[in-house]
Amino acid sequence: MEKLVKYLVLLVFLAALAYGGYAGAWAWRSIAAEYPMEYRENAIMFTSSLQSEGQNPYSLELRPVYVNLFGQGYYWVTYPLTRWLGNSYQILRMVSVVFELASCGMLIWGLRIDRCSWWAALSAGALLLGQLGQGLSVTARPDGLGLFLLMSSLVIPYRCGFSPYSLAASAGLSILAYLTKPYCVLGLPLVAIYLFLFNNKLKGFLFGLAGMLGLLVSLVLMNAVYECYLTETIFAQNNGIVRSYAHLARVGGRFVRDNLGLFAILIGAIVCWLRARSSRFSVSCSPNSLKAGLQTRIPKDALRSPLLPVKVPFPAVVLACNCAVMVLIMGVNMGNDVLYYLQLISPFLLWLAFGLANRKSHWQAACLIVLLANIVWLGTRVAPWPKDHSAEWAAADR
Repeated sequence: MEKLVKYLVLLVFLAALAYGGYAGAWAWRSIAAEYPMEYRENAIMFTSSLQSEGQNPYSLELRPVYVNLFGQGYYWVTYPLTRWLGNSYQILRMVSVVFELASCGMLIWGLRIDRCSWWAALSAGALLLGQLGQGLSVTARPDGLGLFLLMSSLVIPYRCGFSPYSLAASAGLSILAYLTKPYCVLGLPLVAIYLFLFNNKLKGFLFGLAGMLGLLVSLVLMNAVYECYLTETIFAQNNGIVRSYAHLARVGGRFVRDNLGLFAILIGAIVCWLRARSSRFSVSCSPNSLKAGLQTRIPKDALRSPLLPVKVPFPAVVLACNCAVMVLIMGVNMGNDVLYYLQLISPFLLWLAFGLANRKSHWQAACLIVLLANIVWLGTRVAPWPKDHSAEWAAADR
């Protein structure tokens, strides 16, 4: 069995690297294109040009010609590069891809924090790159930066044991994430929920309160400096939302189908965990244990104890909450396609699936076989190689 596991580990690792390598080449081909890869890239170019020229990109007098629905964080990051190297598709896309790679690095770091082997961490990172690197997130958009800030706001406090300094860094990163892409602020409530439920109620409450106050102050300051900022990034987008559960079923169903093996591993682990919990509960419900429980007193530090007396992995809490957000809020928005599933669900689904497949158990070989089958399935559904439209754009230019 050990020999079979070693062969399966090697196959999974090589398959994941091949999938991620194709996505990397696909992203590089997209970066090199000297024409827009999607229609909103021109809006990004306009705003970036205003920023590099020292103008206010959200001033009233520039409306409606210069309209940008994304946040300002992306332009703060790209400003030095556009000033020194020029405002171009290539520079802006390179920033997107660099932060996309950094997001994959955050996933690798998270798995290493959980003491996973390098093969599992690198394979998960390569698969995340494979999913993200064949779509819109490699274009001139703030998606890569937003995902990196979201991942950082979660992984850093997790690595530091939710210490005060790491929580302060998490809150700051979440606020910057909100100013990049609003839904990337999820790191703030996710950490607060985990602390309140499974770590320390008082710490979770104070962290959530301080983070919300900091976010409100930042929005007041942004509105004072950029007069049309809130109108374009919040109110205009909210007013344009069209909800459809058929859209949720179509896009969400496609995502589940493409990652069915990962979900199968996770569901199997949940079933085993519930069975173990039920057996422990039956033991704890004996008359002697109930009598002892009634005689116990409420601890003095009840505010500093977790709300729930169970231990749940941090990435599992994040995944469950993000799935709820997608099903109830973001997934029903017809303007949101599979990219949002790849950003909010894929990193944590891969984190849990590879963490489970890394464990030495009777089920490890089965988990690896399922992982390998899922990677092969994804490999059959890769995006076609980007076409070269230089001639068409040159004709349009003439």
